[in-house]
Amino acid sequence: MTSTITLETALCVSFLDIEALALGHTTHILPLVPIQKSWAFVLCPYVPSPCTFQERKYFPNLPLDSLETSPQPTLTLQLYGICEDCQILQTPEEIQALALAQQWHLPSLLERFEIHDTLLVATVRVYPLPNPIATSYQTQGNLIPPKKQGKFIGLRELNLDRPLKVLADRPILAPEIFEQKAMGYGWINTIAPLGHYTGATDDSAPKNTYQIGTDFENVVRTSWEFLGFTLDPNRKGGAGNLDFYCTAPYAIFGECKAGKSLPNSTVEQLIRLAGTHGSIDQDFHQAVKVILGGGQPTSHLLQAAHQWKVSIMKPETLAKLVQFQAQYPRAINPMGLRATFIPGPVDQEVDRYLEQLRSQLMQRQEIIDFVKTYLEKTQKESASLEELYAAYSFQYASMEKATFHEILMELSSLLTGYLGRNPNPHGSPSFYFVQDLVQDLVQDTRQDLPQNL
Repeated sequence: MTSTITLETALCVSFLDIEALALGHTTHILPLVPIQKSWAFVLCPYVPSPCTFQERKYFPNLPLDSLETSPQPTLTLQLYGICEDCQILQTPEEIQALALAQQWHLPSLLERFEIHDTLLVATVRVYPLPNPIATSYQTQGNLIPPKKQGKFIGLRELNLDRPLKVLADRPILAPEIFEQKAMGYGWINTIAPLGHYTGATDDSAPKNTYQIGTDFENVVRTSWEFLGFTLDPNRKGGAGNLDFYCTAPYAIFGECKAGKSLPNSTVEQLIRLAGTHGSIDQDFHQAVKVILGGGQPTSHLLQAAHQWKVSIMKPETLAKLVQFQAQYPRAINPMGLRATFIPGPVDQEVDRYLEQLRSQLMQRQEIIDFVKTYLEKTQKESASLEELYAAYSFQYASMEKATFHEILMELSSLLTGYLGRNPNPHGSPSFYFVQDLVQDLVQDTRQDLPQNL
């Protein structure tokens, strides 16, 4: 790594994006052009016109009413960024995951997605410029024309020393906060510590018991939504209320217990709370019932759990599920997960379920690699089912032709897009390679979770 950074371009970004980066609300921006990893560039703010001011909707936590939105006589460039990653989102499901992870306004993201067909998401680490650059507006109060918004403009070359010291009076995103939020899923790492009472989030101040419990309930609800469940917004914990209640694709009644123990009365408490909500108690006996807590269940609690068919899940098990879903979007099927909710502890059942999913993903990666290599060796653009199946069966363990065909169709669907297929009116389609599964994600997700909890 060189000791200097050369800045030759500026990325024109909405001032709201820059404010969110500076305040630490996000590490992501939505450019209109791809950005390569390690690129460094000045962040140039612009004020969207009223008719395109949907950027306001992205950041519900910003004090937007207090921000200056009218054009100013001079434009001050105060920050520069270094790109850590840039991804292309191509499906509504990926955008939904982004909105949930970043707490961004989903309808606004989908609206932008419909306009551009894809959504570029860049992860950026921001720093203050040692000497802010003041530039006069050049054309009727607006320096940045619409065709340049979200794109790069040229600058006079600027060389900076590396690293720069963050100014104390600037709310620049601290490195430790960046590391937690960088990939948009930092909240996953808080599930197990909160549930086990062993630490809060990135706040340095200690939290009381009530606050830890509330934070744990919040991250648990976020987790179930991330896994594809719909939650009743009126069940958010507190006195006399369920901690969470999933309404679709099937009912889940849940109780959260952050701390080092699971009280004997937890099952009775869950039953009582479910029974106080009118019509939903008629589904209670058929529904999934879950206690989420880090403590060791007593024999009395286990007996009650088996009697009432209540599942007991450790926080780190929920974290494994969420992390797997983050690594492989849409891999976890809520309906497939239902079989793991047996009476009593379910952690081993979930581990087996994840191992099964991991095996299926490895098998699909094998088939993707095979199609790619086969087409390279034969110098063909695509190959038929019969041709691919014959070659695959010779090289790998036998698989039913119908199963092989089903996997090829799955991998070439619009929602996956790892393979492509050309229709054939006289028979099965031919298939071709499009893209790999992300290689560094084919790993045991358990290695990234807190140990010895």
